[in-house]
Amino acid sequence: MGRLGMKGLSKSLFVSAQDRMIRRSMRAIKAAVPQCTFSVVGLATNGGYGSLADDLRTTRMDEAMERTWCQAYAKSQLVVGVHGSNMLLPTAFAAGCIEILPHDRHGNIVQDISVRWADRMQLFLYRFVGEFARPGEVARHAIGMLRNFDLYYRNKVTNTFESDPNGLGPLKRHE
Repeated sequence: MGRLGMKGLSKSLFVSAQDRMIRRSMRAIKAAVPQCTFSVVGLATNGGYGSLADDLRTTRMDEAMERTWCQAYAKSQLVVGVHGSNMLLPTAFAAGCIEILPHDRHGNIVQDISVRWADRMQLFLYRFVGEFARPGEVARHAIGMLRNFDLYYRNKVTNTFESDPNGLGPLKRHE
């Protein structure tokens, strides 16, 4: 493709398709969770998201831009990204993630994310979808995480049973 001058065109088409899918996911999430806000980061030309998202993409990376991105991650309930796109910093700052995992990366499933939980919260806050996941599938995961976090946290972290003083394990007394 490079010899035919198509490499730039195919990359442009790929980025356009990716942006369309991202916007579709965002619109679905916003319809279900209206208070949501979005930021888009990455090494690309910014533009095309209008009022839907704060577009922080750039073609020139420097320390100031990396700090701006980290501030955006730190304000995030969750981040969405493709495995291999350096998800370490985003997942170190955000509460959870949805990672799009190419089929050939299953053996490295958590290689590029920072897991902040050491209990069942991992299962709730770290989701993985296949490389051909549709925008609706990504949105369903995000919506479920955003809508159900309080209930899940309350049931799995806050409402734990106290140990029985008689050594019978985790029991709740019914008196």
